Amino acid sequence: MIKDVRNISDNNSITVIILTYNEELHIERAILSALNITNDIIIIDSYSNDNTQAIAKKYNIKFVTRFFNAFSDKLNWCIENLEIETKWVIRLDADEYFNNNFKRDFELFIQNNDKNLSAIYVNRELCFMCKPIKYGGYYPNFSIRIWRNRSVFCETRFLDEHLIVKQGFAKYSNLKIIDMPLYGLSQWIHKHNNYANLEALSYLETFSNKSTKNQINENLFGNTPERNKWFKNNFFYRLPIFIRCFAYFIYRYILKFGFLDGKNGFIFHVMHSFWYRFLVDSIIYEKSINSKN
Repeated sequence: MIKDVRNISDNNSITVIILTYNEELHIERAILSALNITNDIIIIDSYSNDNTQAIAKKYNIKFVTRFFNAFSDKLNWCIENLEIETKWVIRLDADEYFNNNFKRDFELFIQNNDKNLSAIYVNRELCFMCKPIKYGGYYPNFSIRIWRNRSVFCETRFLDEHLIVKQGFAKYSNLKIIDMPLYGLSQWIHKHNNYANLEALSYLETFSNKSTKNQINENLFGNTPERNKWFKNNFFYRLPIFIRCFAYFIYRYILKFGFLDGKNGFIFHVMHSFWYRFLVDSIIYEKSINSKN
């Protein structure tokens, strides 16, 4: 029997949205974790062809099926169209779960902040081969995951999208989500192969001087997403193609102490630098050649 964990105060009420596609390996863990926070859970699925829907329907939660062109389209549709009655909304990826004190810490955070708070930065602890990556600049890793209902929108990008606050302000918190995929290295490679194509498209869109409407600004002195975007576009992508993956490895593994994560950290940073980042550059190079022919 599922216990009723609805918040006593409407000011603390929250809906968890989980975006899925073929997540039978993770979805039950995500649902059970969300049920520790609230009974208001909505799954938005992109026509999974595995057992995602069958597993989810064992629980008394809303399941929506819809096709989307990109993740930002999917999230913006959720923000604008889902019938959410709670004051707050949080996005949880299917391969993530909340840390043990999340509900208590969320309620305390809301109580200690004023009515103009519109969004909350949450820390994400990334795990690789079932162990957390604590160094290399990957932790802490803050992004807006909680927002006041209909107070944000998602920037339009192929990859690495961020939420933008329409009114009010966002604030950093001590809240934490654990990102622990249960699949093996081969599936990690498959997913990042898709990410590499999207990253290359994002690069080409940025440096072809196309419109940056509905995107966060580049700002060296701004918040975390704004600083990261500035460094990526004004430093990393200004380095010579194919050479920057070596610079990336030196920065992450040596200068940011990635080696302190042991063998898992070594594998992670080698794969991210000399495989993923090299693959992104190779796709960019291939597309630049094709555009000249």
